Amino acid sequence: MRWYAQKHNLIYIRAYPNFESASVLDEIAQKLRITRTRNYRALISMVRDALELRPVTIAVDEAQLLQPSSARS
Repeated sequence: MRWYAQKHNLIYIRAYPNFESASVLDEIAQKLRITRTRNYRALISMVRDALELRPVTIAVDEAQLLQPSSARS
């Protein structure tokens, strides 16, 4: 999946056991080259704004490892 993501300019994230929504958000922000912030809501806004300017598909490998609450966040 990583190879496919690189070839097709997708954001590739590999989930690990107990990954939570904050972890996924941090990974996405890092891939978008967004400066980290401790304010979760600010980071969500920055990621959303970046994706509005440059829409990109996000592929999450091993998504079944995400915490159930992460899917709703």
